[in-house]
Amino acid sequence: MASIGPVISAAIEGTGLALARSMLVRDALQDRRLVRVLPQELDMLSSKVHVLRWPTWRIGDPRVRAFVKWFSNEAAESSLS
Repeated sequence: MASIGPVISAAIEGTGLALARSMLVRDALQDRRLVRVLPQELDMLSSKVHVLRWPTWRIGDPRVRAFVKWFSNEAAESSLS
């Protein structure tokens, strides 16, 4: 499939397995719509990096700060699960 969304949806519906990034399935795992089939020791570390960028005139904008804080917390939380 060209997109991971339908794969995850199919797994949630019980019609197959999904190999997906933890950030994409974290909520479904937490509320038990999905379950792990392999032990956590087999998780693969990612070399992907998230980069947030904004124009210089937005530096100091409280909305940007709030989004960066939220995003950083989400990324930190997903790296722990």
